[in-house]
Amino acid sequence: MSFKLINQPLLNSRNAVERLMLATTLCIGLLCFVLSQPVGATPVGADDFRISSTGPDGDTDYGATSSDVAYNATNNEYLIIWLSNDDVLGINRAETEVFGKIINADTAAVVVDDFRISTMGPDGDGLFSVTNPVVAWNATDNEYAVVWQGEDDVGTLVQDEIEIFAQRIADDGTVLLANDLRVSDMGTDGLTTFNAFSPAIAWNSQSNEYLVVWSGYDVSNGSSILRNIFSQRLAANLSELGTDSLVSVSTGGFVDGFIDAKAPAIAYNATDNEYLVAWQGRGSLPLITELEIFVQRLNGAGVVLEANDIRISDMGPNNDSLYGVVNPAVAWNATDNEYFVVWTGEDNIDGLVNNEFEVFGQRLDANAVELGANDIRLSHMGPDTNTTFVARNPDISWSSVDNQYFLVWHGDDNSGELVAQEFEIYGRRLNADGSFIEADQVRLSSMGDDGIASMDASRAAVAYNSTQNQYLTVWDGRDNTPPLAATGELEIFAQGFASSVFNPAILRFSAAQYSGEENTGSIIINVNRIGDTTNAVSVDYASSDGSANAPVDYTVASGSLSFAIGETSKNFTVTVNTDDAIEGDETVLLALSAPVATSGVVNLDATQSDVVLTIVDSTLADDVLPGDTGDTDNAPSSGGGGGGLSVLWLLLLITLKRLRSFQIQTTVKIGSMN
Repeated sequence: MSFKLINQPLLNSRNAVERLMLATTLCIGLLCFVLSQPVGATPVGADDFRISSTGPDGDTDYGATSSDVAYNATNNEYLIIWLSNDDVLGINRAETEVFGKIINADTAAVVVDDFRISTMGPDGDGLFSVTNPVVAWNATDNEYAVVWQGEDDVGTLVQDEIEIFAQRIADDGTVLLANDLRVSDMGTDGLTTFNAFSPAIAWNSQSNEYLVVWSGYDVSNGSSILRNIFSQRLAANLSELGTDSLVSVSTGGFVDGFIDAKAPAIAYNATDNEYLVAWQGRGSLPLITELEIFVQRLNGAGVVLEANDIRISDMGPNNDSLYGVVNPAVAWNATDNEYFVVWTGEDNIDGLVNNEFEVFGQRLDANAVELGANDIRLSHMGPDTNTTFVARNPDISWSSVDNQYFLVWHGDDNSGELVAQEFEIYGRRLNADGSFIEADQVRLSSMGDDGIASMDASRAAVAYNSTQNQYLTVWDGRDNTPPLAATGELEIFAQGFASSVFNPAILRFSAAQYSGEENTGSIIINVNRIGDTTNAVSVDYASSDGSANAPVDYTVASGSLSFAIGETSKNFTVTVNTDDAIEGDETVLLALSAPVATSGVVNLDATQSDVVLTIVDSTLADDVLPGDTGDTDNAPSSGGGGGGLSVLWLLLLITLKRLRSFQIQTTVKIGSMN
């Protein structure tokens, strides 16, 4: 097997020896990543591989933290973002900005090396802070949106006035906006009393827009003491849609609302075109002294749907401030149309005691009604009743292939040679009902030698790869693997993880949407098999009316596709009917169902088993109207008798051409998840 490194500059390499050491490290990491195969509940890749390259290797004054990751299904790539200071691009070690890197999801090869995303305050000025960056991928436009909290000097903003900002990133890493976009509007500009913190973002596949949520103090409640959850809709180009809206509502409004509502998380439900927002907070009496997890449903336009925020956690006795929660995360399950919310908490069940933090979770249906067991304990760090070992900062993602979840967190444990305060990244696969797939949690990271507490990992984030049916977990870790300093340097690392114990056959449409000209007479639809190809499988397909009607606009297509052993691609045809009517583009719904395997397992990809076919109106496409080809008998008279196109027809032709040029086609991809 041979490897070809992408021809990208090695950032921050100061001499040939350093370049050689860094290149060797990358090659070893890539080799491990490529040679590994999904085998049970084991990480993909022999060990962690380094993502960031912050400052000169060996210089501990530079570091990277707070990473996040998004998977790009179109390019089969990951965008990984983080915070760091650096000695390039006009900034210095006192200044922190958001950076990113794009890697290939198959090989982990660098596609776009470290690039800068944010610009907070003047370059070289470390007084303007940036923190908590998060990222979402837009499948329609194949680009990313990155948001963060920060301080800037634009307009009348001043230092220590914290707001939420955003930036668009093209799939090739190009920063698309000349200036970072301000998203939040907390209080009066120029005042540092009202601030915004901890943003989260979700992409809406139906309307091709984003919803950003955050925790903040706003002047509208008359006091800076109360912190609430707010939201802002953003168009695909990040222009604001409407204004900041309150999410954390209650019967008492702001004053009796959720004091210290913090750390929001968000998931988009593509089936119902809704969002679920979760956060930690203290509610109205009798919960005023107690931190719990609350949720709120919002419709696709960001409008709150529940009159009161819904409490979903139950940590310790009611009104006992000794027990609490922090840092929720949420994932949406497209197959069952439900949510899984996870958090770090301290409870008094299973022998647990106050200050013994573990990860808990709760299933919710699409209406935010609790499902299954109450507050499922998901992590086991150290012996029970021992508060020395804890679990922190969970994140969760869902597999559309297996209908399973993957949970990650950082924590310290007493297994092997590990010691207290030696934090590493752990993971666990969960069935859709929250039950464990394996009995034991899996250690994902290995920062430095075991037994050294100063070499640790924290703040894990995870993204699901629907192509390989794998997850990628990223984190910030302190490691001393050469060429890093012997005392350890803080960089971003990653680890792949296979979703399945087995490698099932997966059937899906080859594209999320199809289109074809009406005058072609037929449109070929491709269906792919990924994963296991050692068995024979079949799947049914069928069409149904969208805005197009059968048999007038097209002929109903239905049947079965059979894949022999080794076959990975099959086609079927949708016959379309040509007419002279100007009726605009029309849609046909296509669906796969009833997958069957002669042996082994075959599944449908829940995110790409229902798609939309757009039949493009060939009358508009060809720009043909009566008289356009010299058909003077059919052209309306201009009144003076020449038989040419009248002014009215000419205007209509121009209008139709313009509509054709600027037409925006909106499609619904059932079961998609961001």
